[in-house]
Amino acid sequence: MPADSRALEARCPKRFINGIASFMGPANWSGDTAHWNTPTGPLRAEWSKLDAIAIGGRRVRGVIDIAQQVLVRSPEEAKAMVERHNRQPSLGLASVLPGPPAVVEMTSRACLYDNDQRVKESLDMILLTAAMCHVAISREYAGTQPANRLPTHDEPCHWRPAELIELKSAMEELGDVVSLSDHTLVAKFSSMGDRLPGGADSTGAQLALSGSHRHSVMGAGLAVELCVSISPGREAANALVSHLNQLEMNRWIGPPLFGAWCTDPKGRHLVFGSFFPNLAWSPDFLPRIASWSEERLALVKNELEQVKSLSKSCS
Repeated sequence: MPADSRALEARCPKRFINGIASFMGPANWSGDTAHWNTPTGPLRAEWSKLDAIAIGGRRVRGVIDIAQQVLVRSPEEAKAMVERHNRQPSLGLASVLPGPPAVVEMTSRACLYDNDQRVKESLDMILLTAAMCHVAISREYAGTQPANRLPTHDEPCHWRPAELIELKSAMEELGDVVSLSDHTLVAKFSSMGDRLPGGADSTGAQLALSGSHRHSVMGAGLAVELCVSISPGREAANALVSHLNQLEMNRWIGPPLFGAWCTDPKGRHLVFGSFFPNLAWSPDFLPRIASWSEERLALVKNELEQVKSLSKSCS
């Protein structure tokens, strides 16, 4: 094993390192970055050392990025691919790299924290799943060859109704208004000023989780949408989405980047959508999704407040 691989394995979850190597084969190493070639373009797993304090006082020790590049025929095709990926619940955020040539990159990212072994073990499986999904989805987008089905593709959703019921009770104890039916939970957040430092006024924000959705490539799993009501007009909403996705790409600390911002078809809501296939299931995963959503609202607090102020001035 190359020295770089041993160094990376010492810092990163072992199951992630072993899993991605068994899936993609031996990597080519450059510093703390592992590279693989795929039918649609290069895939990389990159470790970045970081020592910082995140929301809630947790100490961040590093960040792992998973990125798949797809070479396309034109800037127009690249733009359409990004729009498609970011608008449907999926894993990771798609963006167009500066070119030429025209290249789309799908990125997933997660921070690793001190003294958080259970979360670390859960994140390594999601990151491995993200790598597999990025490769499979890029094949479908590029149309080069059929996407390989993930293990558990055709099985029922692994997130059981009992887990949603447990999350419903926990969120109701915090004052959130929660409904649950047909394997779908919808929670309207209460104000989070007393739950997170710098917490946003979450009036109009809601979180939806559904085990009834099937992804065209990833199969069965859990669709997640964090939704915020807005009314700035479609053009302004689209500009805000681009800004929020750029913020997600540029920040190093905060909730994992396992999705993307978009607007609903009518341009009345901002939506951060994700899809976790069955392969990403782990115990106690649903409470983390709720916590990540709260953190995300806090991190985009200023942007959301500016939109609300603009909406009030125009009404």
